[in-house]
Amino acid sequence: MGAMTAQELKIGGFFGLHEPDYGAPEDSILQRWTMGREFAAFSNARSVFAALVKIASPRRVWLPAYICGTLIAESWRERLRFYHLLPSFAPDVAELDREATAGDLVLAVDYFGFPPGAEFLRFVERRRDLMFVENRAQALDTGIEPWADWTLYSPRKLLGVADGGILVSERAGRQVPRPQDRPDAIALWTAPLLRYEDRTESNNQIWHEANQEKKAWMKVDACEMTRWTSWILSHTTLQPLAQRRRANWRVLRSRLGRWLACDGNPDAVPFGYIIKVPADRRPAILRSLHRGGIFAAVHYPSLPSPAESFAAEHTLRSQIITLPCDHRYDEDAMHCVAEKVLALVA
Repeated sequence: MGAMTAQELKIGGFFGLHEPDYGAPEDSILQRWTMGREFAAFSNARSVFAALVKIASPRRVWLPAYICGTLIAESWRERLRFYHLLPSFAPDVAELDREATAGDLVLAVDYFGFPPGAEFLRFVERRRDLMFVENRAQALDTGIEPWADWTLYSPRKLLGVADGGILVSERAGRQVPRPQDRPDAIALWTAPLLRYEDRTESNNQIWHEANQEKKAWMKVDACEMTRWTSWILSHTTLQPLAQRRRANWRVLRSRLGRWLACDGNPDAVPFGYIIKVPADRRPAILRSLHRGGIFAAVHYPSLPSPAESFAAEHTLRSQIITLPCDHRYDEDAMHCVAEKVLALVA
Protein backbone atom coordinates (compact mmCIF):
# COMPACT_ATOMS: atom_id res chain seq x y z
CA MET A 1 0.00 0.00 0.00
CA GLY A 2 3.07 2.28 0.09
CA ALA A 3 2.69 5.32 2.33
CA MET A 4 -1.10 5.24 2.20
CA THR A 5 -3.04 3.83 5.14
CA ALA A 6 -6.04 1.54 4.78
CA GLN A 7 -8.28 4.48 5.71
CA GLU A 8 -6.83 6.58 2.86
CA LEU A 9 -7.13 3.93 0.16
CA LYS A 10 -9.91 3.79 -2.37
CA ILE A 11 -10.86 0.12 -1.95
CA GLY A 12 -12.50 -1.68 -4.85
CA GLY A 13 -13.67 -0.62 -8.26
CA PHE A 14 -12.05 -1.47 -11.57
CA PHE A 15 -8.35 -2.33 -11.70
CA GLY A 16 -5.49 -0.05 -12.61
CA LEU A 17 -2.73 -1.47 -14.79
CA HIS A 18 -1.38 -4.72 -13.33
CA GLU A 19 2.39 -5.05 -12.86
CA PRO A 20 3.52 -8.60 -13.82
CA ASP A 21 5.76 -10.56 -11.48
CA TYR A 22 7.61 -12.46 -14.25
CA GLY A 23 7.22 -15.82 -12.52
CA ALA A 24 7.64 -19.22 -14.11
CA PRO A 25 5.75 -19.35 -17.44
CA GLU A 26 4.02 -22.60 -16.49
CA ASP A 27 2.51 -20.85 -13.45
CA SER A 28 1.20 -17.84 -15.37
CA ILE A 29 -2.49 -17.05 -15.40
CA LEU A 30 -2.83 -17.64 -19.14
CA GLN A 31 -1.04 -20.99 -18.96
CA ARG A 32 -3.07 -22.14 -15.94
CA TRP A 33 -6.29 -21.22 -17.74
CA THR A 34 -5.46 -22.81 -21.08
CA MET A 35 -3.01 -25.66 -20.23
CA GLY A 36 -1.94 -26.02 -23.84
CA ARG A 37 -5.49 -26.46 -25.11
CA GLU A 38 -6.95 -24.64 -28.08
CA PHE A 39 -8.41 -21.25 -27.15
CA ALA A 40 -9.74 -18.05 -28.67
CA ALA A 41 -9.08 -14.57 -27.22
CA PHE A 42 -11.61 -11.89 -28.19
CA SER A 43 -12.10 -8.35 -26.91
CA ASN A 44 -14.65 -9.37 -24.27
CA ALA A 45 -16.65 -12.34 -23.04
CA ARG A 46 -19.89 -11.40 -24.78
CA SER A 47 -18.08 -11.27 -28.14
CA VAL A 48 -16.42 -14.67 -27.89
CA PHE A 49 -19.63 -16.23 -26.57
CA ALA A 50 -21.62 -14.80 -29.50
CA ALA A 51 -19.00 -16.23 -31.87
CA LEU A 52 -19.28 -19.61 -30.14
CA VAL A 53 -23.07 -19.66 -30.49
CA LYS A 54 -22.63 -18.98 -34.20
CA ILE A 55 -20.30 -21.93 -34.83
CA ALA A 56 -21.97 -24.35 -32.36
CA SER A 57 -25.43 -23.51 -33.75
CA PRO A 58 -27.51 -24.76 -30.80
CA ARG A 59 -31.28 -24.93 -31.04
CA ARG A 60 -31.61 -23.06 -27.74
CA VAL A 61 -29.21 -21.24 -25.40
CA TRP A 62 -29.89 -21.66 -21.67
CA LEU A 63 -28.69 -18.98 -19.23
CA PRO A 64 -29.25 -18.72 -15.48
CA ALA A 65 -31.95 -16.23 -14.55
CA TYR A 66 -29.38 -14.46 -12.38
CA ILE A 67 -26.83 -13.09 -14.88
CA CYS A 68 -25.54 -9.88 -16.41
CA GLY A 69 -27.63 -8.94 -19.42
CA THR A 70 -24.62 -7.67 -21.38
CA LEU A 71 -23.68 -11.27 -22.18
CA ILE A 72 -26.73 -11.53 -24.45
CA ALA A 73 -26.20 -10.67 -28.12
CA GLU A 74 -28.94 -9.81 -30.58
CA SER A 75 -27.63 -12.47 -32.97
CA TRP A 76 -28.93 -15.27 -30.74
CA ARG A 77 -31.52 -13.61 -28.52
CA GLU A 78 -34.41 -15.46 -30.16
CA ARG A 79 -32.90 -18.78 -28.97
CA LEU A 80 -32.53 -17.62 -25.36
CA ARG A 81 -34.11 -19.48 -22.43
CA PHE A 82 -33.60 -18.91 -18.71
CA TYR A 83 -33.43 -21.44 -15.88
CA HIS A 84 -33.84 -21.08 -12.11
CA LEU A 85 -31.11 -21.16 -9.49
CA LEU A 86 -31.23 -22.73 -6.05
CA PRO A 87 -30.53 -20.56 -2.97
CA SER A 88 -26.93 -21.83 -3.12
CA PHE A 89 -26.55 -20.25 -6.59
CA ALA A 90 -26.37 -23.76 -8.12
CA PRO A 91 -28.47 -24.44 -11.24
CA ASP A 92 -31.86 -26.08 -10.76
CA VAL A 93 -30.90 -29.49 -12.16
CA ALA A 94 -34.46 -30.84 -12.16
CA GLU A 95 -35.66 -27.99 -14.36
CA LEU A 96 -32.77 -28.27 -16.82
CA ASP A 97 -33.10 -32.05 -17.00
CA ARG A 98 -36.79 -31.67 -17.80
CA GLU A 99 -36.62 -28.75 -20.25
CA ALA A 100 -33.26 -28.87 -22.06
CA THR A 101 -33.16 -31.11 -25.12
CA ALA A 102 -30.42 -32.59 -27.27
CA GLY A 103 -28.31 -29.99 -29.04
CA ASP A 104 -29.07 -27.17 -26.60
CA LEU A 105 -26.24 -25.06 -25.18
CA VAL A 106 -26.25 -24.56 -21.39
CA LEU A 107 -24.12 -21.88 -19.73
CA ALA A 108 -23.52 -22.08 -15.98
CA VAL A 109 -21.70 -19.49 -13.88
CA ASP A 110 -19.09 -20.06 -11.18
CA TYR A 111 -20.68 -17.35 -9.05
CA PHE A 112 -18.23 -15.20 -7.12
CA GLY A 113 -15.45 -17.70 -7.87
CA PHE A 114 -17.13 -20.86 -6.55
CA PRO A 115 -18.05 -23.92 -8.68
CA PRO A 116 -21.73 -24.92 -8.90
CA GLY A 117 -21.76 -28.07 -6.74
CA ALA A 118 -21.69 -31.85 -7.07
CA GLU A 119 -25.29 -32.38 -8.17
CA PHE A 120 -24.91 -30.14 -11.19
CA LEU A 121 -21.53 -31.66 -12.11
CA ARG A 122 -23.15 -35.12 -12.11
CA PHE A 123 -25.86 -33.72 -14.39
CA VAL A 124 -23.20 -32.44 -16.80
CA GLU A 125 -21.60 -35.89 -17.01
CA ARG A 126 -24.96 -37.58 -17.51
CA ARG A 127 -26.36 -35.24 -20.17
CA ARG A 128 -23.74 -35.54 -22.87
CA ASP A 129 -26.43 -34.75 -25.45
CA LEU A 130 -26.16 -31.12 -24.32
CA MET A 131 -23.32 -28.65 -24.85
CA PHE A 132 -21.99 -26.88 -21.75
CA VAL A 133 -20.08 -23.64 -21.17
CA GLU A 134 -18.50 -22.91 -17.79
CA ASN A 135 -18.50 -19.14 -17.23
CA ARG A 136 -15.46 -18.28 -15.08
CA ALA A 137 -15.78 -14.52 -15.53
CA GLN A 138 -15.66 -14.18 -11.73
CA ALA A 139 -13.20 -17.02 -11.12
CA LEU A 140 -9.44 -16.77 -11.09
CA ASP A 141 -9.41 -20.44 -10.02
CA THR A 142 -12.42 -22.48 -8.84
CA GLY A 143 -10.28 -25.10 -7.08
CA ILE A 144 -11.52 -27.88 -9.38
CA GLU A 145 -10.79 -28.87 -12.97
CA PRO A 146 -12.87 -27.33 -15.78
CA TRP A 147 -16.02 -29.42 -16.24
CA ALA A 148 -17.68 -28.17 -19.45
CA ASP A 149 -17.09 -28.42 -23.18
CA TRP A 150 -15.78 -24.85 -23.16
CA THR A 151 -14.55 -22.54 -20.39
CA LEU A 152 -15.09 -18.79 -20.63
CA TYR A 153 -12.87 -16.22 -18.86
CA SER A 154 -13.11 -12.43 -18.54
CA PRO A 155 -9.69 -11.30 -17.23
CA ARG A 156 -10.44 -7.58 -16.86
CA LYS A 157 -12.85 -8.43 -14.05
CA LEU A 158 -10.03 -10.15 -12.11
CA LEU A 159 -6.90 -8.03 -12.55
CA GLY A 160 -5.55 -4.90 -14.21
CA VAL A 161 -5.90 -5.57 -17.92
CA ALA A 162 -8.04 -3.58 -20.32
CA ASP A 163 -9.98 -6.28 -22.12
CA GLY A 164 -10.34 -9.95 -22.89
CA GLY A 165 -12.80 -12.74 -23.42
CA ILE A 166 -10.99 -16.08 -23.49
CA LEU A 167 -12.75 -19.27 -24.58
CA VAL A 168 -10.92 -22.57 -23.99
CA SER A 169 -11.89 -25.83 -25.69
CA GLU A 170 -11.94 -28.50 -22.97
CA ARG A 171 -13.05 -31.53 -25.01
CA ALA A 172 -11.88 -33.05 -28.27
CA GLY A 173 -13.87 -31.87 -31.23
CA ARG A 174 -15.13 -28.67 -29.59
CA GLN A 175 -14.06 -25.86 -31.89
CA VAL A 176 -13.34 -22.28 -30.91
CA PRO A 177 -14.05 -19.25 -33.14
CA ARG A 178 -11.30 -17.09 -34.63
CA PRO A 179 -11.02 -13.34 -33.92
CA GLN A 180 -9.98 -10.56 -36.28
CA ASP A 181 -7.23 -7.96 -35.86
CA ARG A 182 -7.96 -5.14 -33.42
CA PRO A 183 -7.55 -1.63 -34.94
CA ASP A 184 -8.38 0.44 -31.83
CA ALA A 185 -6.40 -1.18 -28.99
CA ILE A 186 -5.07 2.00 -27.39
CA ALA A 187 -8.52 3.36 -26.49
CA LEU A 188 -9.18 0.35 -24.25
CA TRP A 189 -6.23 1.15 -22.02
CA THR A 190 -7.05 4.75 -21.05
CA ALA A 191 -8.98 4.00 -17.84
CA PRO A 192 -6.57 1.42 -16.28
CA LEU A 193 -3.60 3.67 -17.09
CA LEU A 194 -5.26 6.72 -15.53
CA ARG A 195 -5.91 4.82 -12.31
CA TYR A 196 -2.42 3.31 -12.30
CA GLU A 197 -0.75 6.72 -12.66
CA ASP A 198 -2.89 8.28 -9.90
CA ARG A 199 -0.76 6.87 -7.08
CA THR A 200 -2.64 8.80 -4.37
CA GLU A 201 -6.00 7.92 -5.96
CA SER A 202 -7.10 11.51 -5.43
CA ASN A 203 -8.50 11.88 -8.97
CA ASN A 204 -10.89 8.95 -8.82
CA GLN A 205 -13.65 10.90 -10.57
CA ILE A 206 -11.47 11.15 -13.70
CA TRP A 207 -10.57 7.49 -13.97
CA HIS A 208 -14.04 6.36 -12.90
CA GLU A 209 -15.63 8.40 -15.71
CA ALA A 210 -13.07 7.05 -18.20
CA ASN A 211 -13.97 3.51 -17.21
CA GLN A 212 -17.70 4.19 -17.49
CA GLU A 213 -17.14 5.59 -20.98
CA LYS A 214 -15.18 2.49 -21.96
CA LYS A 215 -17.90 0.16 -20.65
CA ALA A 216 -20.51 2.04 -22.68
CA TRP A 217 -18.30 1.90 -25.77
CA MET A 218 -17.42 -1.81 -25.60
CA LYS A 219 -19.75 -3.99 -27.62
CA VAL A 220 -20.04 -7.35 -29.33
CA ASP A 221 -17.42 -7.49 -32.06
CA ALA A 222 -15.09 -9.95 -33.75
CA CYS A 223 -11.85 -8.28 -32.59
CA GLU A 224 -9.03 -10.07 -30.84
CA MET A 225 -7.85 -9.39 -27.29
CA THR A 226 -5.08 -6.79 -27.13
CA ARG A 227 -1.51 -8.05 -27.13
CA TRP A 228 -0.77 -6.12 -23.92
CA THR A 229 -3.47 -8.04 -22.06
CA SER A 230 -2.05 -11.31 -23.36
CA TRP A 231 1.46 -10.29 -22.30
CA ILE A 232 0.38 -9.39 -18.76
CA LEU A 233 -1.55 -12.66 -18.36
CA SER A 234 1.49 -14.59 -19.63
CA HIS A 235 3.88 -12.92 -17.16
CA THR A 236 1.74 -12.90 -14.00
CA THR A 237 1.80 -15.84 -11.60
CA LEU A 238 -1.64 -16.99 -10.49
CA GLN A 239 -0.84 -18.35 -7.04
CA PRO A 240 0.20 -15.15 -5.18
CA LEU A 241 -2.98 -13.41 -6.30
CA ALA A 242 -5.01 -16.45 -5.22
CA GLN A 243 -3.39 -16.61 -1.78
CA ARG A 244 -4.03 -12.94 -1.07
CA ARG A 245 -7.67 -13.16 -2.16
CA ARG A 246 -8.31 -16.22 0.01
CA ALA A 247 -6.64 -14.58 3.03
CA ASN A 248 -8.64 -11.38 2.59
CA TRP A 249 -11.88 -13.32 2.23
CA ARG A 250 -11.16 -15.14 5.49
CA VAL A 251 -10.65 -11.83 7.31
CA LEU A 252 -14.06 -10.62 6.16
CA ARG A 253 -15.58 -14.00 7.00
CA SER A 254 -14.29 -13.69 10.57
CA ARG A 255 -15.89 -10.26 10.95
CA LEU A 256 -18.98 -10.45 8.72
CA GLY A 257 -19.91 -14.13 8.75
CA ARG A 258 -23.45 -13.39 9.89
CA TRP A 259 -24.20 -11.65 6.57
CA LEU A 260 -22.41 -14.08 4.24
CA ALA A 261 -24.55 -14.85 1.16
CA CYS A 262 -22.32 -17.13 -0.91
CA ASP A 263 -19.85 -19.82 0.19
CA GLY A 264 -18.34 -22.85 -1.50
CA ASN A 265 -15.23 -24.85 -2.24
CA PRO A 266 -12.47 -23.67 0.17
CA ASP A 267 -9.88 -24.20 -2.58
CA ALA A 268 -11.62 -21.69 -4.85
CA VAL A 269 -10.34 -18.13 -5.21
CA PRO A 270 -13.09 -15.71 -4.12
CA PHE A 271 -14.16 -12.93 -6.46
CA GLY A 272 -15.48 -10.84 -3.58
CA TYR A 273 -17.13 -11.21 -0.21
CA ILE A 274 -20.88 -11.39 -0.75
CA ILE A 275 -23.24 -10.11 1.94
CA LYS A 276 -27.02 -10.04 1.99
CA VAL A 277 -28.86 -7.06 3.50
CA PRO A 278 -32.51 -5.96 3.48
CA ALA A 279 -33.43 -4.63 0.05
CA ASP A 280 -34.83 -1.39 1.43
CA ARG A 281 -31.55 -0.65 3.25
CA ARG A 282 -29.13 -1.56 0.50
CA PRO A 283 -29.12 1.79 -1.39
CA ALA A 284 -28.22 3.72 1.76
CA ILE A 285 -25.53 1.18 2.73
CA LEU A 286 -23.96 1.42 -0.72
CA ARG A 287 -24.00 5.23 -0.66
CA SER A 288 -22.29 5.28 2.71
CA LEU A 289 -19.62 2.81 1.63
CA HIS A 290 -18.94 4.74 -1.58
CA ARG A 291 -18.65 8.01 0.34
CA GLY A 292 -16.12 6.27 2.58
CA GLY A 293 -13.98 5.20 -0.38
CA ILE A 294 -15.13 1.56 -0.43
CA PHE A 295 -16.43 0.85 -3.91
CA ALA A 296 -18.65 -2.10 -3.12
CA ALA A 297 -20.45 -3.45 -6.18
CA VAL A 298 -23.85 -4.86 -7.09
CA HIS A 299 -24.03 -8.04 -9.15
CA TYR A 300 -26.15 -7.28 -10.99
CA PRO A 301 -27.83 -3.85 -11.23
CA SER A 302 -30.55 -5.47 -13.35
CA LEU A 303 -31.41 -8.90 -14.69
CA PRO A 304 -32.51 -9.79 -18.23
CA SER A 305 -34.84 -12.55 -17.02
CA PRO A 306 -38.54 -11.66 -16.51
CA ALA A 307 -39.22 -10.79 -12.88
CA GLU A 308 -42.68 -12.37 -12.91
CA SER A 309 -41.18 -15.77 -13.77
CA PHE A 310 -38.00 -15.54 -11.69
CA ALA A 311 -39.06 -13.73 -8.55
CA ALA A 312 -36.47 -15.36 -6.27
CA GLU A 313 -33.56 -14.32 -8.47
CA HIS A 314 -34.83 -10.75 -8.72
CA THR A 315 -35.36 -10.55 -4.97
CA LEU A 316 -31.81 -11.76 -4.38
CA ARG A 317 -30.48 -9.21 -6.85
CA SER A 318 -31.93 -6.43 -4.71
CA GLN A 319 -30.30 -7.72 -1.50
CA ILE A 320 -26.67 -8.65 -2.10
CA ILE A 321 -23.54 -6.49 -2.05
CA THR A 322 -20.10 -7.53 -3.31
CA LEU A 323 -17.37 -6.30 -0.96
CA PRO A 324 -13.87 -6.07 -2.47
CA CYS A 325 -11.31 -8.56 -1.13
CA ASP A 326 -8.96 -8.88 -4.08
CA HIS A 327 -5.16 -9.05 -4.22
CA ARG A 328 -4.64 -5.26 -4.22
CA TYR A 329 -5.32 -5.14 -0.48
CA ASP A 330 -3.96 -6.53 2.77
CA GLU A 331 -5.42 -7.54 6.13
CA ASP A 332 -5.51 -3.95 7.41
CA ALA A 333 -7.62 -2.90 4.43
CA MET A 334 -10.04 -5.77 5.06
CA HIS A 335 -10.46 -4.79 8.71
CA CYS A 336 -11.17 -1.26 7.51
CA VAL A 337 -13.88 -2.60 5.18
CA ALA A 338 -15.34 -4.74 7.96
CA GLU A 339 -15.46 -1.86 10.43
CA LYS A 340 -17.31 0.39 8.01
CA VAL A 341 -19.77 -2.35 7.04
CA LEU A 342 -20.44 -3.27 10.66
CA ALA A 343 -21.22 0.36 11.47
CA LEU A 344 -23.94 0.22 8.82
CA VAL A 345 -25.47 -3.23 9.28
CA ALA A 346 -24.93 -4.26 12.90
